[in-house]
Amino acid sequence: MLEPQNRPNLMSLRQLAAAYPAIKLRTLRYWVQHAAPRNVSQGGHRRVLAGNGLESAIIRKGRIVLIDERLFLSWLYGQHQDP
Repeated sequence: MLEPQNRPNLMSLRQLAAAYPAIKLRTLRYWVQHAAPRNVSQGGHRRVLAGNGLESAIIRKGRIVLIDERLFLSWLYGQHQDP
């Protein structure tokens, strides 16, 4: 079992927006939507657009989306290291 200090602080998008009022809820939704690499089609050519790197902080269970606050802040301030 994880010790309390090792347990991630998971927050919903609404909770994260309330905790950091400078970040709008729709901005958080946009960042989550564009977190993973995705296939797009432009001019009849398919290509993969890179994600924004936030994917490692996101936990999805069905429609529920939770974000690890520590990983989110690390990503936000540009200190995220890809594995």
